[in-house]
Amino acid sequence: VTLYPGNYCGGLDVPNARNVTLMPGRYFINGHVTVDASGLIAGEGVYLHFTSAAENIDIKRSRIALTAMADKALEDIVAYKEPSAKIGNKIQIEARDGFQTSGTWYFPGDEIEFRIAIEAGKPQPEISVIAQMVAFDVAKGSVLSLKPARSLPESIAPAVARKAVQLIN
Repeated sequence: VTLYPGNYCGGLDVPNARNVTLMPGRYFINGHVTVDASGLIAGEGVYLHFTSAAENIDIKRSRIALTAMADKALEDIVAYKEPSAKIGNKIQIEARDGFQTSGTWYFPGDEIEFRIAIEAGKPQPEISVIAQMVAFDVAKGSVLSLKPARSLPESIAPAVARKAVQLIN
């Protein structure tokens, strides 16, 4: 399955697909997200923007390989949920056979759980996570590098969220 940048009103469901490819660009998702199947979800130069209606985000794949857009205005963000969105959701990201992602995952009012393995001989993921709570379940023998969170510009995060981000540093 190949997905293209744009607006996904009503959410995004990708059931029973072997592989999912995200073409480079900005994806605006309004509603729930469920990607549950075997194979790979991959995209270079992507920005996933979850609008205020986004609640349940559940991505379960064998492998996940996503990189943020090379856009200075987006500050290396690969996944972003609007601060005005409902808070307290549980975000689940699972990649049991390989997790190769770089960029920031911004979910300031939610819990985000990563269940991941890092493929031997592949570059280690370098991620920052901004969330109410973060849990990592990393497969034995895997190494994960977390980048320090940094302050985001006001154009991306409101002042309240920027202060919270600075506390994580």
